[in-house]
Amino acid sequence: MTDNPRPVSRRSELEISQLPEVAALAASLTTLFKGLGIPQQQYAVRVSIDKGTVSRYLNGRRVATQDFVERLFTELERHLHTSVTEETRQRINNLRMDALRVTDPTAYELEKLRQEVGKSHRDIVRLGRQVEALELLLDRREAEVRETDRQLTELRNDWIADQNASEAKIVKFSDEGEKLKREQKNLRDEILSLRRQLAELAHLKQKAEVRCGQLERELLDAEVALAETLQALGESTFSLAPDEVLAEVRQADKEQRYHDVARVLTLSAVYFTPSEIQTLWDLLLVQRRQEIFARRLLDDAVRFRSVEFLADLMERFNEERNPQVHIWGEAISGAIAISKTPSDLQVLYGRCHREVDLYRILRRSLTEIAKDIEASGLVSILEFLHREDDTVIAVRMLHAFALEAAARSEDEVFGAISLCFKLGMRENARILSRRWLSLMDDVERSITLEAIRTNLDQDVGDFMLDSVASLWAKSRRV
Repeated sequence: MTDNPRPVSRRSELEISQLPEVAALAASLTTLFKGLGIPQQQYAVRVSIDKGTVSRYLNGRRVATQDFVERLFTELERHLHTSVTEETRQRINNLRMDALRVTDPTAYELEKLRQEVGKSHRDIVRLGRQVEALELLLDRREAEVRETDRQLTELRNDWIADQNASEAKIVKFSDEGEKLKREQKNLRDEILSLRRQLAELAHLKQKAEVRCGQLERELLDAEVALAETLQALGESTFSLAPDEVLAEVRQADKEQRYHDVARVLTLSAVYFTPSEIQTLWDLLLVQRRQEIFARRLLDDAVRFRSVEFLADLMERFNEERNPQVHIWGEAISGAIAISKTPSDLQVLYGRCHREVDLYRILRRSLTEIAKDIEASGLVSILEFLHREDDTVIAVRMLHAFALEAAARSEDEVFGAISLCFKLGMRENARILSRRWLSLMDDVERSITLEAIRTNLDQDVGDFMLDSVASLWAKSRRV
Protein backbone atom coordinates (compact mmCIF):
# COMPACT_ATOMS: atom_id res chain seq x y z
CA MET A 1 0.00 0.00 0.00
CA THR A 2 1.36 3.40 -0.92
CA ASP A 3 1.01 6.21 1.58
CA ASN A 4 0.39 9.39 -0.39
CA PRO A 5 0.44 12.36 2.00
CA ARG A 6 -1.75 15.25 1.03
CA PRO A 7 -0.11 18.69 0.75
CA VAL A 8 -0.63 20.35 4.10
CA SER A 9 0.10 23.96 3.20
CA ARG A 10 2.21 26.24 1.07
CA ARG A 11 4.97 26.42 3.72
CA SER A 12 8.29 24.82 2.86
CA GLU A 13 9.28 21.59 4.61
CA LEU A 14 11.95 23.46 6.55
CA GLU A 15 9.41 25.99 7.83
CA ILE A 16 7.06 23.18 8.84
CA SER A 17 9.78 21.35 10.76
CA GLN A 18 10.50 24.47 12.83
CA LEU A 19 6.94 24.71 14.17
CA PRO A 20 6.94 23.50 17.81
CA GLU A 21 3.72 21.52 17.38
CA VAL A 22 5.14 19.60 14.41
CA ALA A 23 8.46 19.07 16.19
CA ALA A 24 6.66 17.63 19.24
CA LEU A 25 4.76 15.15 17.04
CA ALA A 26 7.92 14.13 15.20
CA ALA A 27 9.81 13.60 18.46
CA SER A 28 7.07 11.35 19.86
CA LEU A 29 6.80 9.34 16.64
CA THR A 30 10.59 8.92 16.56
CA THR A 31 10.57 7.63 20.15
CA LEU A 32 7.90 5.09 19.22
CA PHE A 33 9.75 4.13 16.03
CA LYS A 34 12.94 3.37 17.96
CA GLY A 35 10.98 0.70 19.81
CA LEU A 36 10.98 -1.35 16.58
CA GLY A 37 14.79 -1.53 16.59
CA ILE A 38 15.10 -1.38 12.79
CA PRO A 39 16.38 1.30 10.38
CA GLN A 40 13.99 3.50 8.40
CA GLN A 41 14.90 1.81 5.11
CA GLN A 42 13.86 -1.61 6.41
CA TYR A 43 10.62 -0.22 7.85
CA ALA A 44 9.80 1.51 4.56
CA VAL A 45 10.17 -1.81 2.71
CA ARG A 46 8.07 -3.63 5.31
CA VAL A 47 5.07 -1.28 5.07
CA SER A 48 5.49 -0.37 1.37
CA ILE A 49 6.10 3.33 1.95
CA ASP A 50 8.80 5.43 0.30
CA LYS A 51 11.80 5.86 2.61
CA GLY A 52 11.79 9.59 1.99
CA THR A 53 8.23 9.79 3.25
CA VAL A 54 9.11 7.90 6.44
CA SER A 55 12.08 10.21 6.99
CA ARG A 56 10.00 13.37 6.49
CA TYR A 57 7.38 12.21 8.98
CA LEU A 58 9.96 11.32 11.64
CA ASN A 59 12.03 14.47 11.05
CA GLY A 60 9.01 16.74 11.20
CA ARG A 61 9.26 17.98 7.62
CA ARG A 62 5.72 16.80 7.04
CA VAL A 63 2.80 16.04 9.33
CA ALA A 64 2.34 12.28 9.49
CA THR A 65 -0.92 10.91 8.12
CA GLN A 66 -3.32 8.98 10.30
CA ASP A 67 -2.60 5.88 8.18
CA PHE A 68 1.12 6.16 8.99
CA VAL A 69 0.45 6.54 12.72
CA GLU A 70 -1.97 3.59 12.85
CA ARG A 71 0.45 1.38 10.91
CA LEU A 72 3.27 2.32 13.30
CA PHE A 73 1.05 1.32 16.26
CA THR A 74 0.29 -2.02 14.55
CA GLU A 75 3.95 -2.79 13.90
CA LEU A 76 4.89 -1.88 17.49
CA GLU A 77 2.19 -4.16 18.92
CA ARG A 78 3.38 -7.00 16.69
CA HIS A 79 7.03 -6.46 17.67
CA LEU A 80 6.49 -5.96 21.42
CA HIS A 81 3.67 -8.53 21.75
CA THR A 82 1.59 -6.05 23.72
CA SER A 83 -1.03 -3.43 22.97
CA VAL A 84 -0.27 0.26 22.66
CA THR A 85 -2.05 1.94 25.58
CA GLU A 86 -5.07 4.11 25.00
CA GLU A 87 -3.24 6.98 26.71
CA THR A 88 -0.41 6.77 24.17
CA ARG A 89 -2.80 6.62 21.25
CA GLN A 90 -4.70 9.65 22.55
CA ARG A 91 -1.49 11.60 23.20
CA ILE A 92 -0.20 10.99 19.67
CA ASN A 93 -3.59 11.85 18.22
CA ASN A 94 -3.67 15.14 20.15
CA LEU A 95 -0.14 15.99 18.98
CA ARG A 96 -1.05 15.22 15.39
CA MET A 97 -4.20 17.35 15.57
CA ASP A 98 -2.16 20.25 17.04
CA ALA A 99 0.33 19.92 14.18
CA LEU A 100 -2.45 19.86 11.59
CA ARG A 101 -4.08 22.91 13.16
CA VAL A 102 -0.98 25.09 12.67
CA THR A 103 0.04 23.72 9.25
CA ASP A 104 -3.25 23.08 7.45
CA PRO A 105 -6.39 24.43 9.17
CA THR A 106 -8.66 22.97 6.46
CA ALA A 107 -7.29 19.46 6.89
CA TYR A 108 -7.50 19.94 10.66
CA GLU A 109 -11.21 20.78 10.51
CA LEU A 110 -11.88 17.80 8.24
CA GLU A 111 -9.98 15.42 10.52
CA LYS A 112 -11.75 16.82 13.56
CA LEU A 113 -15.12 16.23 11.92
CA ARG A 114 -14.12 12.69 10.92
CA GLN A 115 -13.13 11.90 14.49
CA GLU A 116 -16.42 13.31 15.82
CA VAL A 117 -18.34 11.21 13.28
CA GLY A 118 -16.41 8.12 14.39
CA LYS A 119 -17.13 8.89 18.05
CA SER A 120 -20.83 9.37 17.26
CA HIS A 121 -20.94 5.98 15.54
CA ARG A 122 -19.27 4.35 18.55
CA ASP A 123 -21.73 6.08 20.90
CA ILE A 124 -24.66 4.78 18.85
CA VAL A 125 -23.28 1.22 18.99
CA ARG A 126 -22.65 1.49 22.74
CA LEU A 127 -26.12 2.87 23.43
CA GLY A 128 -27.65 0.20 21.21
CA ARG A 129 -25.95 -2.51 23.25
CA GLN A 130 -27.15 -0.93 26.49
CA VAL A 131 -30.69 -0.81 25.12
CA GLU A 132 -30.47 -4.50 24.17
CA ALA A 133 -29.14 -5.41 27.62
CA LEU A 134 -31.92 -3.47 29.35
CA GLU A 135 -34.57 -5.02 27.12
CA LEU A 136 -33.22 -8.48 27.99
CA LEU A 137 -33.23 -7.67 31.71
CA LEU A 138 -36.73 -6.23 31.40
CA ASP A 139 -37.95 -9.43 29.73
CA ARG A 140 -36.49 -11.47 32.58
CA ARG A 141 -38.10 -9.32 35.25
CA GLU A 142 -41.48 -9.46 33.52
CA ALA A 143 -41.15 -13.24 33.33
CA GLU A 144 -40.44 -13.29 37.08
CA VAL A 145 -43.55 -11.18 37.71
CA ARG A 146 -45.61 -13.65 35.70
CA GLU A 147 -44.13 -16.49 37.74
CA THR A 148 -44.99 -14.77 41.05
CA ASP A 149 -48.54 -14.21 39.73
CA ARG A 150 -48.75 -17.92 39.01
CA GLN A 151 -47.43 -18.84 42.45
CA LEU A 152 -49.87 -16.42 44.14
CA THR A 153 -52.74 -17.96 42.22
CA GLU A 154 -51.68 -21.46 43.25
CA LEU A 155 -51.28 -20.31 46.86
CA ARG A 156 -54.75 -18.77 46.94
CA ASN A 157 -56.21 -21.94 45.47
CA ASP A 158 -54.43 -24.05 48.08
CA TRP A 159 -55.62 -21.68 50.80
CA ILE A 160 -59.23 -21.96 49.69
CA ALA A 161 -58.94 -25.75 49.44
CA ASP A 162 -57.56 -25.96 52.96
CA GLN A 163 -59.79 -23.44 54.72
CA ASN A 164 -60.61 -26.04 57.35
CA ALA A 165 -56.94 -26.81 58.05
CA SER A 166 -55.17 -25.93 61.24
CA GLU A 167 -54.57 -22.32 62.23
CA ALA A 168 -50.81 -22.85 61.96
CA LYS A 169 -51.11 -23.86 58.35
CA ILE A 170 -53.25 -20.82 57.57
CA VAL A 171 -50.64 -18.55 59.17
CA LYS A 172 -47.97 -20.23 57.07
CA PHE A 173 -49.96 -19.64 53.88
CA SER A 174 -50.53 -16.04 54.92
CA ASP A 175 -46.81 -15.45 55.49
CA GLU A 176 -45.89 -17.03 52.16
CA GLY A 177 -48.53 -14.91 50.42
CA GLU A 178 -47.22 -11.70 51.97
CA LYS A 179 -43.68 -12.62 50.98
CA LEU A 180 -44.70 -13.26 47.38
CA LYS A 181 -46.63 -9.97 47.30
CA ARG A 182 -43.57 -8.11 48.53
CA GLU A 183 -41.41 -9.82 45.90
CA GLN A 184 -43.96 -9.00 43.25
CA LYS A 185 -44.08 -5.33 44.31
CA ASN A 186 -40.28 -5.11 44.23
CA LEU A 187 -40.21 -6.67 40.79
CA ARG A 188 -42.87 -4.26 39.51
CA ASP A 189 -40.93 -1.31 40.93
CA GLU A 190 -37.77 -2.57 39.25
CA ILE A 191 -39.62 -2.98 35.95
CA LEU A 192 -40.86 0.61 36.14
CA SER A 193 -37.30 1.77 36.82
CA LEU A 194 -35.98 -0.30 33.92
CA ARG A 195 -38.61 1.13 31.61
CA ARG A 196 -37.58 4.66 32.57
CA GLN A 197 -33.91 3.80 31.97
CA LEU A 198 -34.81 2.22 28.64
CA ALA A 199 -36.72 5.35 27.58
CA GLU A 200 -33.78 7.55 28.59
CA LEU A 201 -31.31 5.38 26.67
CA ALA A 202 -33.56 5.34 23.61
CA HIS A 203 -33.70 9.14 23.79
CA LEU A 204 -29.92 9.39 24.11
CA LYS A 205 -29.46 7.00 21.18
CA GLN A 206 -31.85 9.05 19.05
CA LYS A 207 -29.94 12.25 19.93
CA ALA A 208 -26.66 10.53 19.07
CA GLU A 209 -28.04 9.42 15.69
CA VAL A 210 -29.28 12.94 14.93
CA ARG A 211 -25.91 14.40 15.95
CA CYS A 212 -24.08 11.81 13.86
CA GLY A 213 -26.19 12.69 10.84
CA GLN A 214 -25.47 16.37 11.37
CA LEU A 215 -21.73 15.71 11.66
CA GLU A 216 -21.75 13.58 8.52
CA ARG A 217 -23.47 16.40 6.61
CA GLU A 218 -20.90 18.90 7.92
CA LEU A 219 -18.08 16.58 6.91
CA LEU A 220 -19.60 16.16 3.47
CA ASP A 221 -19.94 19.93 3.02
CA ALA A 222 -16.35 20.44 4.16
CA GLU A 223 -15.04 17.82 1.73
CA VAL A 224 -17.02 19.34 -1.14
CA ALA A 225 -15.71 22.81 -0.31
CA LEU A 226 -12.15 21.50 -0.17
CA ALA A 227 -12.53 19.71 -3.52
CA GLU A 228 -13.91 22.88 -5.13
CA THR A 229 -11.06 24.96 -3.69
CA LEU A 230 -8.43 22.53 -4.98
CA GLN A 231 -10.00 22.45 -8.43
CA ALA A 232 -10.12 26.27 -8.51
CA LEU A 233 -6.40 26.35 -7.70
CA GLY A 234 -5.67 23.81 -10.40
CA GLU A 235 -4.35 21.37 -7.81
CA SER A 236 -4.99 17.66 -7.42
CA THR A 237 -4.05 15.76 -4.31
CA PHE A 238 -5.25 12.44 -5.69
CA SER A 239 -3.19 10.43 -8.12
CA LEU A 240 -4.08 6.82 -7.36
CA ALA A 241 -5.17 4.42 -10.09
CA PRO A 242 -8.31 2.25 -9.62
CA ASP A 243 -6.28 -0.82 -8.59
CA GLU A 244 -4.36 1.26 -6.03
CA VAL A 245 -7.62 2.62 -4.64
CA LEU A 246 -8.88 -0.97 -4.31
CA ALA A 247 -5.75 -1.88 -2.31
CA GLU A 248 -6.26 1.18 -0.04
CA VAL A 249 -9.92 0.31 0.52
CA ARG A 250 -9.21 -3.33 1.35
CA GLN A 251 -6.45 -2.46 3.79
CA ALA A 252 -8.52 0.24 5.53
CA ASP A 253 -11.52 -2.10 5.69
CA LYS A 254 -9.36 -4.87 7.16
CA GLU A 255 -8.12 -2.48 9.87
CA GLN A 256 -11.66 -1.11 10.42
CA ARG A 257 -10.61 2.41 9.40
CA TYR A 258 -13.95 3.08 7.74
CA HIS A 259 -13.46 6.85 7.64
CA ASP A 260 -10.43 6.24 5.40
CA VAL A 261 -12.50 3.97 3.17
CA ALA A 262 -15.05 6.78 2.82
CA ARG A 263 -12.31 9.35 2.17
CA VAL A 264 -10.57 7.47 -0.63
CA LEU A 265 -13.87 6.56 -2.30
CA THR A 266 -15.01 10.20 -2.16
CA LEU A 267 -11.75 11.39 -3.69
CA SER A 268 -12.05 8.75 -6.41
CA ALA A 269 -15.58 9.93 -7.17
CA VAL A 270 -14.40 13.56 -7.35
CA TYR A 271 -11.28 13.06 -9.50
CA PHE A 272 -11.75 9.91 -11.57
CA THR A 273 -12.91 9.85 -15.19
CA PRO A 274 -16.06 7.86 -16.09
CA SER A 275 -13.83 5.03 -17.34
CA GLU A 276 -11.86 4.93 -14.08
CA ILE A 277 -15.03 4.96 -11.97
CA GLN A 278 -16.40 2.04 -13.97
CA THR A 279 -13.12 0.13 -13.59
CA LEU A 280 -13.10 0.70 -9.81
CA TRP A 281 -16.78 -0.32 -9.64
CA ASP A 282 -15.98 -3.63 -11.36
CA LEU A 283 -13.00 -4.24 -9.05
CA LEU A 284 -15.04 -3.58 -5.93
CA LEU A 285 -17.79 -5.96 -6.97
CA VAL A 286 -15.38 -8.90 -7.23
CA GLN A 287 -15.99 -9.44 -3.51
CA ARG A 288 -19.61 -9.33 -2.36
CA ARG A 289 -18.64 -7.64 0.92
CA GLN A 290 -17.39 -4.66 -1.08
CA GLU A 291 -20.72 -3.99 -2.81
CA ILE A 292 -21.50 -1.36 -0.18
CA PHE A 293 -18.25 0.43 -1.13
CA ALA A 294 -19.17 0.29 -4.81
CA ARG A 295 -22.53 1.88 -4.00
CA ARG A 296 -20.77 4.57 -1.96
CA LEU A 297 -18.55 5.33 -4.96
CA LEU A 298 -21.58 5.87 -7.21
CA ASP A 299 -23.40 7.90 -4.55
CA ASP A 300 -20.47 10.30 -4.28
CA ALA A 301 -20.01 10.55 -8.05
CA VAL A 302 -23.67 11.48 -8.46
CA ARG A 303 -23.54 13.91 -5.52
CA PHE A 304 -20.31 15.75 -6.38
CA ARG A 305 -20.04 15.69 -10.17
CA SER A 306 -21.94 17.71 -12.74
CA VAL A 307 -25.03 16.40 -14.48
CA GLU A 308 -23.09 16.29 -17.78
CA PHE A 309 -20.44 14.10 -16.14
CA LEU A 310 -23.19 11.89 -14.75
CA ALA A 311 -24.68 11.48 -18.23
CA ASP A 312 -21.23 10.50 -19.53
CA LEU A 313 -20.88 8.00 -16.69
CA MET A 314 -24.27 6.42 -17.37
CA GLU A 315 -23.50 6.16 -21.09
CA ARG A 316 -20.13 4.59 -20.28
CA PHE A 317 -21.71 1.90 -18.10
CA ASN A 318 -24.36 1.28 -20.74
CA GLU A 319 -21.85 0.99 -23.61
CA GLU A 320 -19.86 -1.63 -21.69
CA ARG A 321 -23.01 -3.70 -21.10
CA ASN A 322 -21.90 -4.17 -17.52
CA PRO A 323 -22.96 -7.61 -16.20
CA GLN A 324 -23.89 -5.97 -12.89
CA VAL A 325 -26.40 -3.70 -14.63
CA HIS A 326 -29.17 -4.50 -12.12
CA ILE A 327 -26.93 -3.48 -9.19
CA TRP A 328 -25.50 -0.29 -10.64
CA GLY A 329 -28.87 0.65 -12.12
CA GLU A 330 -30.53 0.40 -8.73
CA ALA A 331 -27.66 2.19 -6.98
CA ILE A 332 -27.39 5.10 -9.40
CA SER A 333 -31.14 5.63 -9.68
CA GLY A 334 -31.44 5.92 -5.90
CA ALA A 335 -28.51 8.36 -5.77
CA ILE A 336 -30.01 10.47 -8.57
CA ALA A 337 -33.34 10.64 -6.74
CA ILE A 338 -31.62 11.97 -3.61
CA SER A 339 -29.01 14.32 -5.08
CA LYS A 340 -30.22 15.77 -8.37
CA THR A 341 -32.73 18.56 -9.01
CA PRO A 342 -35.70 18.43 -11.42
CA SER A 343 -33.71 20.55 -13.90
CA ASP A 344 -30.78 18.10 -13.66
CA LEU A 345 -33.15 15.25 -14.42
CA GLN A 346 -34.42 17.01 -17.50
CA VAL A 347 -30.83 17.23 -18.78
CA LEU A 348 -30.29 13.53 -18.04
CA TYR A 349 -33.55 12.65 -19.75
CA GLY A 350 -32.49 14.54 -22.87
CA ARG A 351 -29.16 12.67 -22.98
CA CYS A 352 -30.22 9.19 -21.94
CA HIS A 353 -33.90 8.44 -22.59
CA ARG A 354 -33.33 6.78 -25.98
CA GLU A 355 -31.35 3.90 -24.45
CA VAL A 356 -33.61 1.25 -22.93
CA ASP A 357 -31.54 0.49 -19.83
CA LEU A 358 -30.85 4.16 -19.14
CA TYR A 359 -34.53 4.96 -19.60
CA ARG A 360 -35.37 2.39 -16.91
CA ILE A 361 -32.95 4.14 -14.54
CA LEU A 362 -34.56 7.52 -15.25
CA ARG A 363 -38.02 6.04 -14.76
CA ARG A 364 -37.02 4.58 -11.41
CA SER A 365 -35.37 7.83 -10.28
CA LEU A 366 -38.30 10.04 -11.25
CA THR A 367 -40.79 7.68 -9.63
CA GLU A 368 -38.77 7.77 -6.40
CA ILE A 369 -38.49 11.56 -6.52
CA ALA A 370 -42.27 11.88 -6.85
CA LYS A 371 -42.72 10.41 -3.36
CA ASP A 372 -41.12 13.44 -1.67
CA ILE A 373 -41.29 16.23 -4.23
CA GLU A 374 -43.35 19.39 -3.73
CA ALA A 375 -46.35 20.04 -5.95
CA SER A 376 -44.60 22.73 -8.01
CA GLY A 377 -41.61 20.45 -8.65
CA LEU A 378 -43.88 17.59 -9.69
CA VAL A 379 -45.76 19.77 -12.14
CA SER A 380 -42.50 21.14 -13.57
CA ILE A 381 -41.34 17.61 -14.44
CA LEU A 382 -44.78 16.63 -15.72
CA GLU A 383 -44.72 19.63 -18.06
CA PHE A 384 -41.40 18.44 -19.46
CA LEU A 385 -42.68 14.87 -19.87
CA HIS A 386 -45.83 16.24 -21.49
CA ARG A 387 -43.71 17.99 -24.13
CA GLU A 388 -41.77 14.74 -24.65
CA ASP A 389 -45.08 12.84 -24.91
CA ASP A 390 -43.89 10.41 -22.22
CA THR A 391 -46.99 9.14 -20.45
CA VAL A 392 -45.29 6.07 -18.95
CA ILE A 393 -43.11 7.97 -16.47
CA ALA A 394 -45.79 10.62 -15.93
CA VAL A 395 -48.34 8.02 -14.78
CA ARG A 396 -45.80 6.34 -12.48
CA MET A 397 -44.92 9.69 -10.91
CA LEU A 398 -48.59 10.57 -10.37
CA HIS A 399 -49.26 7.24 -8.69
CA ALA A 400 -46.20 7.60 -6.46
CA PHE A 401 -47.21 11.15 -5.51
CA ALA A 402 -50.73 9.97 -4.65
CA LEU A 403 -49.43 7.02 -2.57
CA GLU A 404 -47.57 9.44 -0.30
CA ALA A 405 -50.50 11.87 -0.08
CA ALA A 406 -51.17 10.82 3.53
CA ALA A 407 -47.93 12.58 4.48
CA ARG A 408 -48.92 15.73 2.58
CA SER A 409 -51.41 18.45 3.30
CA GLU A 410 -54.69 18.42 1.43
CA ASP A 411 -53.85 21.85 0.00
CA GLU A 412 -50.63 20.50 -1.52
CA VAL A 413 -52.46 17.74 -3.40
CA PHE A 414 -55.16 20.17 -4.48
CA GLY A 415 -52.39 22.49 -5.67
CA ALA A 416 -50.80 19.81 -7.86
CA ILE A 417 -54.14 18.90 -9.42
CA SER A 418 -55.04 22.56 -10.02
CA LEU A 419 -51.68 23.32 -11.67
CA CYS A 420 -52.01 20.33 -13.99
CA PHE A 421 -55.54 21.42 -14.91
CA LYS A 422 -54.59 25.06 -15.56
CA LEU A 423 -51.53 24.12 -17.63
CA GLY A 424 -53.62 21.97 -19.94
CA MET A 425 -52.49 18.61 -18.57
CA ARG A 426 -56.01 17.46 -17.80
CA GLU A 427 -55.30 13.76 -18.18
CA ASN A 428 -52.58 14.07 -15.52
CA ALA A 429 -55.02 15.94 -13.25
CA ARG A 430 -57.62 13.20 -13.80
CA ILE A 431 -55.17 10.37 -13.03
CA LEU A 432 -53.96 12.05 -9.84
CA SER A 433 -57.52 12.79 -8.67
CA ARG A 434 -58.74 9.24 -9.20
CA ARG A 435 -55.65 7.61 -7.72
CA TRP A 436 -55.62 9.84 -4.65
CA LEU A 437 -59.30 9.36 -3.85
CA SER A 438 -59.15 5.60 -4.54
CA LEU A 439 -56.79 5.19 -1.57
CA MET A 440 -59.32 6.65 0.92
CA ASP A 441 -62.06 4.94 2.85
CA ASP A 442 -65.67 6.09 2.41
CA VAL A 443 -65.58 8.55 5.31
CA GLU A 444 -62.33 10.21 4.22
CA ARG A 445 -63.55 10.35 0.63
CA SER A 446 -66.81 12.04 1.60
CA ILE A 447 -64.95 14.69 3.62
CA THR A 448 -62.50 15.28 0.75
CA LEU A 449 -65.26 15.57 -1.86
CA GLU A 450 -66.95 18.17 0.30
CA ALA A 451 -63.63 20.05 0.58
CA ILE A 452 -63.33 19.97 -3.22
CA ARG A 453 -66.74 21.65 -3.57
CA THR A 454 -65.93 24.21 -0.88
CA ASN A 455 -62.28 25.15 -1.37
CA LEU A 456 -61.38 24.81 -5.06
CA ASP A 457 -62.13 27.01 -8.04
CA GLN A 458 -65.38 25.91 -9.60
CA ASP A 459 -63.78 24.74 -12.86
CA VAL A 460 -61.17 22.64 -11.07
CA GLY A 461 -63.65 21.33 -8.52
CA ASP A 462 -66.20 20.33 -11.17
CA PHE A 463 -63.45 18.64 -13.16
CA MET A 464 -62.30 16.59 -10.15
CA LEU A 465 -65.84 15.60 -9.26
CA ASP A 466 -66.55 14.53 -12.84
CA SER A 467 -63.28 12.55 -12.87
CA VAL A 468 -64.35 10.40 -9.92
CA ALA A 469 -68.13 10.41 -10.37
CA SER A 470 -68.23 7.03 -12.08
CA LEU A 471 -66.26 5.42 -9.28
CA TRP A 472 -67.97 6.86 -6.21
CA ALA A 473 -71.30 8.25 -7.23
CA LYS A 474 -72.72 7.10 -3.91
CA SER A 475 -70.27 9.31 -2.02
CA ARG A 476 -71.45 12.49 -3.68
CA ARG A 477 -74.24 14.56 -2.25
CA VAL A 478 -75.86 16.05 -5.33
